[in-house]
Amino acid sequence: MALIKRGEIWHWRETIVDQVMARSTKTKDKKLAEQMVAKWKAEAVQELIVKGAKPVLLHLAIKAFLKARKGTGGYSNACVHMAWWLKLPNVALKEIKLAQLQDILEQRTAAGAAHNTVCVTVMYWNALMNFSTDRGWVAGIKLPAKHPVRTRMRVLPE
Repeated sequence: MALIKRGEIWHWRETIVDQVMARSTKTKDKKLAEQMVAKWKAEAVQELIVKGAKPVLLHLAIKAFLKARKGTGGYSNACVHMAWWLKLPNVALKEIKLAQLQDILEQRTAAGAAHNTVCVTVMYWNALMNFSTDRGWVAGIKLPAKHPVRTRMRVLPE
């Protein structure tokens, strides 16, 4: 366990199965930092060795997701919706919190997007998590599904 003190804050850095794990404990208390590191290390061993999953950064996952859809009919639509998720910090998928995701959805609504458009944005996030799992990456949390509402029926004139 490599616990390093930078200034007054303890940081953890260790390589597990060729994956560098580095996090800040955000605490000055060494005992608490050691407990946090023990928990993080157990989680990392569980994911990397037992499950065989590898952590991935958000922006890398989104780029791979879009690359897999290149040349399909929905590629341009995927780019529009995934651009909103690129506003999140480029951290490991599993470190993204529900509050951060909900902030993006609120920004989307504030920008004038309709309810059904926000539903599609949520579907793209959940599709990204499924894509990550299929690739053997450690996926983050999924958003609860939003259901589209029926709008008025529109008929194109002949």
